[in-house]
Amino acid sequence: MRKFYKIIFYTTIIALTTMLVSNAETNYTAFDDIMEQIEVTRDYYTVEKKETVRSEILDMRMISQPGGEQAINQMMTLEETDSSSGNGSGSMFSGAMPTADSLTGDMKAKWGAKVAGTDKWNELILKVSQEKGINPIFVKCIMAKESGGDENALNDRNVDGTIDYGLMQVNSSWGNRFEYDRIMTDPEYAIACGIDVIKEKIAMATSNGEVPTAFNIFWYYNGHVEQGRLYAEDAVLLYEALSGGTRDDDISIFVSLGNLKGYPEELRSRTEFSRNDLIAMATSLLDVKQDVEGNQPVPYFWGGRSTAYGFDGSWFETRRVTAGGSQTSGQMRIYGLDCSGFIAWTYGQLPEGQKSGLSGVLTSNAQGQYNSSIERNLSIDELKPGDLGFTPNFDHVGMYIGKDPANGMPMFIHEGGSGADVDYVGGVFQNGFVYERGCVRISYLGSSNPYPSEISGVAVTNWGQNFTHFSRVMHFPED
Repeated sequence: MRKFYKIIFYTTIIALTTMLVSNAETNYTAFDDIMEQIEVTRDYYTVEKKETVRSEILDMRMISQPGGEQAINQMMTLEETDSSSGNGSGSMFSGAMPTADSLTGDMKAKWGAKVAGTDKWNELILKVSQEKGINPIFVKCIMAKESGGDENALNDRNVDGTIDYGLMQVNSSWGNRFEYDRIMTDPEYAIACGIDVIKEKIAMATSNGEVPTAFNIFWYYNGHVEQGRLYAEDAVLLYEALSGGTRDDDISIFVSLGNLKGYPEELRSRTEFSRNDLIAMATSLLDVKQDVEGNQPVPYFWGGRSTAYGFDGSWFETRRVTAGGSQTSGQMRIYGLDCSGFIAWTYGQLPEGQKSGLSGVLTSNAQGQYNSSIERNLSIDELKPGDLGFTPNFDHVGMYIGKDPANGMPMFIHEGGSGADVDYVGGVFQNGFVYERGCVRISYLGSSNPYPSEISGVAVTNWGQNFTHFSRVMHFPED
């Protein structure tokens, strides 16, 4: 059985980073204690793999505080233990896709032919799964169970008169959401449709208060009834055999180190940022999935925040809005950042030596970010890139990025805001007007000044922002 490398539950690391970075008193917490709070899948690693993983984590600054390097070394040398007890973690996927040759014994006898039928689709499964943020081995197992990799599979014998189509056996009950004829002729589209169904099932499970584990989503995929439970009991054994994971893996948490692109990697090694460097960080969120056609900005999510150094693997997941005070509170939404969360993430990318005194900016809402600024009541003419603008009631904040050379209008980048909102459908943003508040965008100052933009290849108009209060968070070397 091929084991696939699973390092650390991504959101646990984010929580750990929060503790280390945002609270100076915890920077020197003994890592022996911290290690007890981290669920680690203890697989044997080659020397080369240990070094690769160690470098990746250090480069991403998931653990960059005193003692962090020692902790990573401890993780890499842990002895293997029985992995039959699941921890509910997701995984970073950094290996090749499994094949039928990964199976042995009874599993090979039962599943060998069906898995072999899916092997030719491995590259396509991985590509589409990365684009949509779903565990690719789970997708492969669904395909093996449903069609055995037969792109011509069609089941018209359902008792309710519906028909199952293609590689993922997408059911016709989804109506006009999918193009069923295309499913039968376009394998990539067929896989994408199947993953869209998986994501719908994840949202359904989550709305019912259930963790989207491998077992639960297998169950939902076939129908959340007794027949579906038996389906899940069968399929999850294949998932465990191919992935080295467990039935309790959260398959909605999938982080591929090569998946999220567009981050200004050249800035990682710098010990000091200029204002232009900060703006490069902010504008990188206008397109965080450059392997998807068209700009893919981070979506707006009420109460959304991130302490990730780099792009956050939880963006674009479907989550419940837990913060109160919004018409979306309690609803399932595509996860991202809110306006103050966007400012906090951007300033959180600064090298550690420049973060002194920024705790208010990194942890507060818009009002708190204004109150914690070192200079307030700035005029428009005093603004420099990286300074902040606020609406009259301090209920929205944006970052000044300079003046448009074409017309001299002040420009701000911000998360959300009014104007041409967009919808997130099938793994990408599409033009529409139903997503409540939109995404990271650039706007001119002044409510009557529209800024032309583009999202997912579609022209949209971002209406101007009525920022009336302006502040400076910090000084930069060029000041």
